[in-house]
Amino acid sequence: MAKPNGYVVPPGGWHYYEGDVRLEARSLPALYDSVMMCRTGNSRPLGDYIGDVDTYLCGQFPELCVGYSPSNPTTSQPAPTAIEVSAYSPTQIQELINDVTVWARNLLDSGTVTHLVGDELAEERAKICIKCPQSQVFSSGCGSCITTANRLSASVRQARHTATSRIIGACKILRHDNQTAIFMEKHNLAKSGDLPEHCWLNE
Repeated sequence: MAKPNGYVVPPGGWHYYEGDVRLEARSLPALYDSVMMCRTGNSRPLGDYIGDVDTYLCGQFPELCVGYSPSNPTTSQPAPTAIEVSAYSPTQIQELINDVTVWARNLLDSGTVTHLVGDELAEERAKICIKCPQSQVFSSGCGSCITTANRLSASVRQARHTATSRIIGACKILRHDNQTAIFMEKHNLAKSGDLPEHCWLNE
């Protein structure tokens, strides 16, 4: 199992989502402590909080984890794992981050209400996205840009998540945030003839 490199700060800083709450810290050990205190302070089961943090960080930023190998990216991401396509360059990832930011901002500025689907349907969609080679996690790029894209996207979906959604990326074809799109009605999302056959938007 891959472990986060405590000496390399991930984009957006050391952070972890506990439910809808973003926990931040100045170091990896401090982040572990923050998650532990959040769970105990809210009378939640402590569980494997260190493993939970490691899984999240290595799912989002696999190349920053000890044990990651570009030839075998799944070694850094315990199941369920998002497929990381190494052929996507840092420049292309940054362009995707920018496109996701514009997409989310346009939705928020439109003034229309974005109706969201239930968690069960969203989770079914997330399980499809997580196996899709067109799903790209934000593994590099401008840290503040990533934070902005994630913040705006979270606003669109009202900060909702499913068990799988936290480690799915953005769609390289439709240029939207998959974590958010899975909660949206299909008619509110763009379509493309280039989508993989297995894409839930084709159904």
